[in-house]
Formats: sequence, structure tokens, C-alpha cells
Amino acid sequence: LEGLTAGFASSSQDIDAGIPVQFTNSVLGNPSVYEWDFEDDGVIDSVEPNPSFTYRLMGSYSVRLKVQYINSSGTVLHSDELILSEYIQVRGTNIPGGDQLGVWVLAGSPYNITGTITIPVNEMLTINPNVQVNIVNSDTSIKVQGTLQVDTADFRSISRGSWKGIEIEESAVNTSIQNSTIRDAELPIWIKSNATIQDCVISKDSLMTYQNEVGIMIDGNASPTLNTLDIRNYSTGVHVNSGTTQSTPTISNIRVRNTSNSIRTDSYGIRLTGKIAPALSNVEISDFTIGLLYEGDNQVLANTPTISNIRVRNTSNSIRSNQTGILIKNLKNVTVEQDSISECVIGVMITNNQPQTANTPTISNIRVRNTSNSIRTETTGIKIDGFILPRISDVDIDDFTNGISMSGTNANTYASQPVISNIRVRNTSNSIRIDGVGLLVQDYPRISVFNDSIYGYAEAIKFINTSPTLANTPTISNIRVRNTSNSIRNLGTGVYCGPNVNLDVKNSLIQDYAIGLHAMANSAQITSNRFVNNDSAVLIQSVLPGFNLSYNDLILLPDFDNINRIAIKADNSVGLNIANNTIINYPGLLEAQSSSINFFQNICWAQQLISAPFITANSVINASYNDIYYSNGIYAGMGNINADPLFTDPVATDYTLQYTSPCIDAGNPNLSPDPDESVPDLGAHIYLHKAAFISDQRFVMPGTMIQFTNRSIGHPVAESSYFWDFNNDGIIDSNQENPTHIFDTLGRYSITLKVTTATLVDTLYLRDYILVQSVTLPKPQNVQLSLTGNSDIRMSWSPVTQDIAGNAVTPNFYIVYSSPKPYGQYSYIGETPGITEFTHFEGAVKDQIFYVVIGFVGNSAKLREFLSRRSTIEIIDPAAPHTGVIVPTARKKK
Repeated sequence: LEGLTAGFASSSQDIDAGIPVQFTNSVLGNPSVYEWDFEDDGVIDSVEPNPSFTYRLMGSYSVRLKVQYINSSGTVLHSDELILSEYIQVRGTNIPGGDQLGVWVLAGSPYNITGTITIPVNEMLTINPNVQVNIVNSDTSIKVQGTLQVDTADFRSISRGSWKGIEIEESAVNTSIQNSTIRDAELPIWIKSNATIQDCVISKDSLMTYQNEVGIMIDGNASPTLNTLDIRNYSTGVHVNSGTTQSTPTISNIRVRNTSNSIRTDSYGIRLTGKIAPALSNVEISDFTIGLLYEGDNQVLANTPTISNIRVRNTSNSIRSNQTGILIKNLKNVTVEQDSISECVIGVMITNNQPQTANTPTISNIRVRNTSNSIRTETTGIKIDGFILPRISDVDIDDFTNGISMSGTNANTYASQPVISNIRVRNTSNSIRIDGVGLLVQDYPRISVFNDSIYGYAEAIKFINTSPTLANTPTISNIRVRNTSNSIRNLGTGVYCGPNVNLDVKNSLIQDYAIGLHAMANSAQITSNRFVNNDSAVLIQSVLPGFNLSYNDLILLPDFDNINRIAIKADNSVGLNIANNTIINYPGLLEAQSSSINFFQNICWAQQLISAPFITANSVINASYNDIYYSNGIYAGMGNINADPLFTDPVATDYTLQYTSPCIDAGNPNLSPDPDESVPDLGAHIYLHKAAFISDQRFVMPGTMIQFTNRSIGHPVAESSYFWDFNNDGIIDSNQENPTHIFDTLGRYSITLKVTTATLVDTLYLRDYILVQSVTLPKPQNVQLSLTGNSDIRMSWSPVTQDIAGNAVTPNFYIVYSSPKPYGQYSYIGETPGITEFTHFEGAVKDQIFYVVIGFVGNSAKLREFLSRRSTIEIIDPAAPHTGVIVPTARKKK
């Protein structure tokens, strides 16, 4: 060898404390000895040819390499040395593991953790703003047994891998992590006690996968506060897992995201399991198999949990076979409100597999939607399964195969009645979709559906009962069911109620279906509805006793193709009554097979004469008291007519009757009268007409003028005549609408009002309506009520000392009446011999009671005679027409 020339290089010259640096020699020659001094302190740190070294403290370090060739006798033949001044620049502080407390300051940043650290009980570690925390090894974690306070720090792994995360143990107190970033941890934050995590970003590389990866885990009865967090690329964003002790975490303003194009299974944006009552609001969840999973095990919670302002979204083009926006299992009570869910196979699903415990969730003000042009498998907006009694209101559901699907248990004892109200379920007419149902209800003994709109479904509403013995009695009111007007709809059904479903449907619109309503093997009540442009408005099969089809409009609009359309079809229905319907523009009124039907008091009118109103096969139809536009004159049957019904405005589809209509009072006189007590009208719309009036006074002294005011209904003033008889002598005293009259003689006067309008004549006779007497007492003043004992009511009042004319008077008696209602009939309960107080025994046992006190001048015989005629009196609402006796005042007990 002629000599040695020392030389070396390093893997990095600018490093973080705690990070190993690899040194590689580049010596010319063949040395036998290497001496490395990495800190220029005169200490030999390594004799390896190519060593690595870890710097623990920040600073600038010179590196010295000395090489020698020593022969076998120990003689140094060649030697060389190379010193590179300030060759290595080390940043930060090395944290080798173990207990940590005190303060990590910016000047010592970054802090490079090479082993698991622990913050002991009753100790605190504070990490100041803008400190960088580097985790060197993958098996490293931060365990908090005392207190950790972090503000604006950055936690990250500096190796190509992950680290364990931050574990906040049961003994930890007052831990707070704010405005910080936590990256690439297997379990970034594991919370076992109360803590505050706020304004943080928690993320990992989307290509990194861990077993059971969770962004934040909350265990036991911990009730931390999570606020304003962004959690990315974890298969579960937040998991709260509680046992039998209630946990009440606050989770708000959270954004949880997964990669939209990742192939994933069993991923959850937020997962709640156990006895948890969270305050959950303002959460955004993207691209998870299940956006929010809440499993309660039907445990009793101290308060009702609320899920509000949640936005769950999947990308519309993502691969998704089982994605659910919100899934709730076995939770007794929960409120889901003001949420938005889009692009899920199931928007909201609530299940309960414990048949002995009812769940009563509330769902309100949410929007569930899918894209109308997506090609998708069967989807459901809201799905209910099990012993669940929901209240669903103010919900929008767009473009799902099934809007709402409810499968109950036919439990016949309900703590509350399920309600579906003010919902809008819509499907687009041009989407490629599996035929579904707008609202499907199965095995619910009772449910109320009202003020809803369902559009674009081949089957809009469907009720099914699988029990052969327990009847279901759902109610539908004020709903709008409509198919797309240009769709192919030869199989569409607006409303279906199957066997043993005794549906009560009223005040609803069903339009543009092949069959408007299909009733099978039940005793449904179909009243006061409007069926428009349905091939057949109603299909009835195998009805049970009590079935009712009445007071409905069955309409084909003038521009609708009405060829071969039949308004009502009946099959195997015996004893069926079809009454008081208005059928417009149907060439066929009723088709019956193997049925016996009473068809009466209907109006059947059209633009063209009806040549074949009834089609029968092995059936009997008894048609009576109908108005049919029959091509051969009056259709055979008692009371039938063929006369223009004189609708109010048929062009505007207003099929109410004008007062000149021949259908008024044209029904069967032997049947129950209309509400105005007249003979039944024909058709769906009763024309109410009745004479009525009020007066400003009824108990007067001679010479008093009384004002009478007409309150008759069904008699237009301009076309009506009035005939008043004020003393029941058969002589007409006035023809004015609202006359006045003076009664000069003492006595009782019966009043008669007769009103005529065209052919309508109504008369009201009120016996002894006006009382003219020499003494008329004012009502007692200052009535006071008090409770005595447990259930007695004591009342007192000021004495009446003058009549209404100001003359001195002393009542011989005071009479007391009572009633459970403010208006209506009052019953005599006692009198006092001029004493101004009275006790009603057991009066307070009722929820409410009202009293009338009147003064009476006269002896005992006169009192008995009065009470024989007035054991009851009637108090009438001053705004309502008078039909009986009225007494001046009533007093109410609160």
C-alpha cells in the first residue's frame, strides 16, 4: 500500500433528532481500522466501516473519520483523517419513551418520539402551539393517564408506515386537543374518559390499510366533546362503544370522509353501540357503507337522543350494493330531524328484533334522494322493520324504488299510534327503475297517513296484513297520489288494501292509474275522495260487511280517452252499497261479477249519453234514486231521474250543486237525513239548507226592541224570501231579512222563520223563545270558586239588588246549574233561599265543570213550577244560531 485517503458521506445532513443517519466511507486504500467521532467530542462512537448513528439533541455537529493500516506486528504503516466541520444539522428533541410531563415548546420542535410515552396520573404535559411531533417507530403510542393539553400541533409518522395513536385512559382528566393534525395513526384517538377534541384534522394515506381502523374510538361511559373535526380515509370515522352505563358524548360539526372510489365493506362514518344518548348535530358523512349506525339494544336512556343536521352522501357513480345512510337498531326512542341523505341504497333504516319492546322513533324534516338517471338495484328511501311505532313527518324522498317501506309485527297493543304526515315521495317518470311502491305498510293494526303526496309510482300506497285473525285499520286523509300522466300504466294501482285491512280513506286525490283504489276482502271505508283519470276508479273484490263507498268524485276529464272505461268494478261482493257518489264522463258506471249491489243516490253524468251504465255477470244491481244521463230516458228503478244536476262549475271540476239543482232532497226519504235534517241529496256533495237566526235579547221587559238576525244556510240572500211570525198567530209580521220587533205585552212568544229560495223551503219554529216579564234580573256579579276538602267546590257571589231597569229587588232564591262543557245543556244541581253561596259536593272530581247562577223572584210554589219546566237549560255560543233556551251567564271552574 502506498497510502490511505479518508472520505465519507451520509444519508442526510439535515435531520430530526432521534432519526438514525447512515454513514458510508469512501476511503481510498485498504484500512484495517476505522475510528468515527460523530459529535467531535474526542470519543470514538464507532469502529464499523459503514455505521449508523442517532443524534438525540439538536445542534450542529462536526464528523471525524480516522483510518489506519496496521500490519501484523502492530506497526501503523499508513494513516489519514478527515474532519468535516458542522457537517450534520440536527433539529428538534428526541423523546426516547417513558414518562413525560412539563411543556414541549416551539424552540425544541420537532419532538421525535422513538418509544411509547406515558403522561402519569396527576401530571400534565402541555404541547405549545406550532410544535411538530414526529413518531419514529410503528409500535409507538402516547398514553394519557393524567392530563394532555395540545394546541396547534402536528402529529405524524416520519417512517414509511404508521404509529399506534393517542390513548386517553380512564384516569385522565381535562385532556384537550385543539387545532391539531394527527396523521397515519392506526387508532388516532382512543378516548376512555371525558375529553375535548376540537378543530382537528385526523387522516391517513388512502393506500394504507389497518385492521379494524377507526379515526376516533370512545369506550365505556366516556362522554367527550368532539367538535369541528375532519376525519379522512378511515373505514370507521367515529365509534362510540358503551356498555350498560350511559354515555352522552357531544359530536358536532364533524366531517367524516372515505375515498369515493375505494372498494370497501363494513365501513361506518359514525358508529354508536350500547347505552348512548349523544348530542349529534351538523355532521357530514361521505362514501361509507353505512353513514351512521346506531345500535341501542333497547336500553332505557335518561333522555331521548337526537340526530339532527346530518348530511350523508355517497358519490352517485360509486360501486354500492348495500349502502345505507342512517341505520338504527333496537333503540327505544330517537329523534331524526333536519337531515339530508343522498345516493344510498337505503336512506334511513330502523329495525327492532325484540318483539316485546316497542320503538317509537320520530323522523322529521329530512330529505332522502337518489339521482333520477342512475341505473340501480332496488332502493328504499325509509325502511322500518319490527315492532316500531314511528312518527314520520315533513320528509322529502326522491327517486327510490320504494319510498317508504314499513313491516310491523301486528302487535295489538300500542303505546302510540304510528303517524306518517306531510311527506313527499317522488319518482321520475323517465328513470330506468324497478317497479316499486311509494308507501308500503305491512302488519300495522293502526296507522294514520295524512297530508302526503306520492308521485310517479306504479303502486303508490299498499297495505298488507298477513294475519288472518287480527284486522288492520289504517286511516288515510288529505293525501295526493298521482302517476305520471304519460307513463304506460295498464298495471298501476293508486291505493291497494288487501285482505283484513279495513282502510279508512277520505279527502284524498288519486289520479292517473289503471286502478285508482283496489280493495280486497275487507270492510274499507272510502268516502269524500276524488278519483281523476283512472281507467277504473275503484276495484272491489270479496268485500266484507260494512264496506262503504260513498261521497266520492269519480272523474274522467273531457280530454281523456274514455273508451271502455268503467268507474267501478266489483267481483264476488254480496250486499255491497254504493251511494252518494258523483261519476263524471265514464261510459260504464259499474261492472259486477258474482255480486249483489245496491247502487243509490249517485249522480252519473257525462258529455255523451250513457248507453250501458251497468255490466253484469251472475250479478244483481238494484239502482234507485240516481240521476243517470241514460240514453233511453230515465233508468228503471225507484226514484231515478235523468236531469241536468246543475253543477256549480263543471268546467273547473266543481261538482257541488247549485240551489236550483234537481238533485237536492231527491234521495230516498226513508234513509237517514242529511246533516241539515232534510231528505238526502244525490251525489257526493250535500247541499245544506236550513232556516236559522239569532237575536240580541231573549229576556226583556215590555216595550223592548229586539233585533233578529238571519243565519240561514243554503239560501242566497239575493234570491231568497223571508217570512217572520213573532207571536205564532199565523200572520206574517215581517219580510225583511234582519227585522226588529217590539213586544209590549207580558208573556212567552214563539218565533217562526220561513225562508224560500226557488223550490227550497225551510222553516224554523222555536217555542217560547222570547220571555217578556215585569222583572228581569241582571246576572250575579263577582262569582268566586274555591276548593273545599278534597273534591267539593264552594261558590259565592254578590247579591242582586236591582233589576235591569234599576228598581230595587231582592231575589227569593238563587238557582245553580252545571255542565262539563261551556256551551250546551246545563243541569239543575240545587238552589239557595236567597243566600249568595253554594257548595257543590264532589264537583271537583271532573276534569272541568262550568256553572250558571240565576236569581229568581217568586215564592216556593213558583220556583217548583219553574223547575218542573226548566230542570235543564241550554247555553248557546253567542255566535251560533239559537235553537233553545239561553240563560245570561256561565262561570267556569279551572
